[in-house]
Amino acid sequence: MKIEEYKDMLKNKSKEFIKKYLSNTIEEIEFLESIYQTGGTNNFYSDEFKDSAFKERQELCQKSSAMFSILRELTKWKDIT
Repeated sequence: MKIEEYKDMLKNKSKEFIKKYLSNTIEEIEFLESIYQTGGTNNFYSDEFKDSAFKERQELCQKSSAMFSILRELTKWKDIT
């Protein structure tokens, strides 16, 4: 999915929902990075599995970008964190 599609899907959600969803998404991204990055704590899987983790991480990055964008539109940047 593209960023705009995620934004459209999430546009009617509350700020609190988006913040929580974003936090969970970032945790997922970090876990997936630990699988495919050299020296990652979970870097013992097959190359095929690592490739899948990388692709899933890329999709989650699209989703997190959409959520950041929505939050920027709803609040000042300093209020997001």
